[in-house]
Amino acid sequence: MWRTSERSRRLWCVANVVGLVLVLGYGATFTLSIVVLGTSPSQTYVEEWAPTWVVGAAAGLLTGLLAGRYDRRYLPWTAALLLAGVLASSMVGSSFLGLPFVSVAPPLAVSLVLHARSGRGRSREPAGRRRVWIGVVVTASTLAVAGAATAYVVVGSRPTPLYEAMRGDPMAADRLPGMAVRHDLSTDRTTFFGVSLPEVSRVWTITDGATRTHKLGELAGLAERSGWTPGPDPRYCGWRKVVDGYPMCLVLRPGVEASDVIVEINHDGALTTSGGPFDASRQERP
Repeated sequence: MWRTSERSRRLWCVANVVGLVLVLGYGATFTLSIVVLGTSPSQTYVEEWAPTWVVGAAAGLLTGLLAGRYDRRYLPWTAALLLAGVLASSMVGSSFLGLPFVSVAPPLAVSLVLHARSGRGRSREPAGRRRVWIGVVVTASTLAVAGAATAYVVVGSRPTPLYEAMRGDPMAADRLPGMAVRHDLSTDRTTFFGVSLPEVSRVWTITDGATRTHKLGELAGLAERSGWTPGPDPRYCGWRKVVDGYPMCLVLRPGVEASDVIVEINHDGALTTSGGPFDASRQERP
């Protein structure tokens, strides 16, 4: 049933190898793009995604072991298949970016096992030096890219001092009087080029029955008691404050829904554009 010509088996093998390299290359490219474009320490989902990654790694490992059981020449690719499983699982449920993994990875795994099984009589043959080196080079290069990206994300996921100053403010508390968080859009975005754009942004729903106008007035009073002073522009910097040397802006504004208000804290670029601690000597004076 599984007998095929030698030429067909070779073409089939080449197609499988090309498919695996494309999956690994796409995953490495996507991971590298995350490193270049930046990562947000406020949006780390390691605990949430860990079970998915484990399942993907197990699927890749199982594919490699099954193929290697039928044909030992597949054993050098076991690590690459394990990594491909992790990358594929990361893209499950993603947008169009995940389509290459979702559409290619499962059929590729099945194809690899079937190809290895079609050559069952060769299972005792050694893997061959050339195939071993190809498997090692592809796996090592992909692991290097993914490992560098992982190290960068782990290091870069530490909150920046400015973001910590923002999140430590009373207006950025997890609970505010008479309200509940509807959406938390806060980010501490640090890119590969060292540009930081941290922001605390939350959409709150009024839960105590107060009108939105009354609630905004109540929040303004809370901001004043928390050390904020009126700023130059209610839309972009309604309140100003310097915490640990970092100038910040606070914006209180209505949300889209009638029962929503938005509380935003961001960097006050009008006082300094360096991204570092505020130097009072550089502040413009009237």
